[in-house]
Amino acid sequence: MNTFLTGLAAMLLATCVQAQQAAPICEVPPPKVPGLEWQGQAAYLATAQVKGGRVVAVQISGLKGVVERRPQRAMVMAIEQALRQASCQPGEHVFTQRFDFDSRSTVDKAAPASSGVS
Repeated sequence: MNTFLTGLAAMLLATCVQAQQAAPICEVPPPKVPGLEWQGQAAYLATAQVKGGRVVAVQISGLKGVVERRPQRAMVMAIEQALRQASCQPGEHVFTQRFDFDSRSTVDKAAPASSGVS
């Protein structure tokens, strides 16, 4: 019985998908956000699940910036679309990617800021 539990635990650990940095896993294009009537800064953290080299699930949470509902939806949809268009390594992976938006200047910036392990 003890050998069975040890083997089961080893199998579960071997098949667990852990979060990794995005850079070696996927090439994520910058999100394309349509023109917004919003000025400020906002940051989001996306966790993406990859199966068979394709992003199949995305979870996005806000990190900073108070954003009205319409601009927030536009930014989240742009992030989801960028992640789903990403070119990824084959296999099953989970990674996190931070996205920063800054529309205080004349040129809107919406690009992946950094990768991280969660």
